[in-house]
Amino acid sequence: VETLPLALLRKDLQGRFTFANRLLCEAFRKTTDEIIGRTDADFFPRELAEKYRADDRRVLETSTDFETTEEFQAPNGERRFTHVVKTPVY
Repeated sequence: VETLPLALLRKDLQGRFTFANRLLCEAFRKTTDEIIGRTDADFFPRELAEKYRADDRRVLETSTDFETTEEFQAPNGERRFTHVVKTPVY
């Protein structure tokens, strides 16, 4: 997964990050050690972290993929969009 041109992460059932590839670390501007064990609440505003957690719950409860495009503001103030795909892994 380190050679894929995608930012990838994996979470446990409590929402803690258990894996982050190089591109995700670059996007977060954090090291793997700064990401692993944390949750969305550690990196995003409360309402956004709650939305992500609700999306995660829906994926787990329905065993179906979730796909959307989300808008965010980059650290330099630039408006960007990211394609998000969440899927349950058993």
